[in-house]
Amino acid sequence: MKQRIHLLAAVVIVAFSSAYTMSQRNLTADSVQNSDQGVPKPTAIAYKRSVPRPNWDVKYKSGSFKLEHGQWLKGAFMSGGTSHVATSAAFSVEQLRESYRQITPILTITSDQLRAVYFDSKAEKDSKIVQRMTRSGCHYAESFMPKDQATAAPQLFVAWLLTRGSISRAVEHLTGRHPVQLFWTAGDSQNEIVFTVNDCEYASFLANLRWFAGNRWQEIGHQLKR
Repeated sequence: MKQRIHLLAAVVIVAFSSAYTMSQRNLTADSVQNSDQGVPKPTAIAYKRSVPRPNWDVKYKSGSFKLEHGQWLKGAFMSGGTSHVATSAAFSVEQLRESYRQITPILTITSDQLRAVYFDSKAEKDSKIVQRMTRSGCHYAESFMPKDQATAAPQLFVAWLLTRGSISRAVEHLTGRHPVQLFWTAGDSQNEIVFTVNDCEYASFLANLRWFAGNRWQEIGHQLKR
């Protein structure tokens, strides 16, 4: 019995020693590589991320785009002045793709381009209630709310086409959705889009939209007529 215990202990020690040696070897190799190259410089691939977070899955209803009614879109608010993104009225698709590998936006709206927003205040109120209920299935959406409005507000709203699987679409049929209507200018053109956001995420989307609009919200935010 004692011989078996000693044998087992020896096997464990050998295995641990081998793992430790391998990890030290990897650390040494990494150290040599870092010392040869100095501080690693970020590459384009290293900086490319998947998509901005938080983001919202919305359904297109109507507007200035040749899209089918019910087309899925994903939208997100992005801050300007970072090393990855700098917002401007002439913000390009290429600039976004340099930072986010899965984005080919169909629209980019800077905060100063926004002219009017129409929303459902009752739906927003109801959404705030359900997202605070842990058993509602909407509690996750509370994490989409702006964390610290004392920090710089986002300066860009981006939306891009989204393809969803049949399971996700089936689940969405069980969830109520409510409209948001945006009007904005781009050069000499006037643009409009109406899309719907689900019950769970409606309040968080509007909270970020208010943050995005800033003090202008009092001027451009309007109640949708039922």
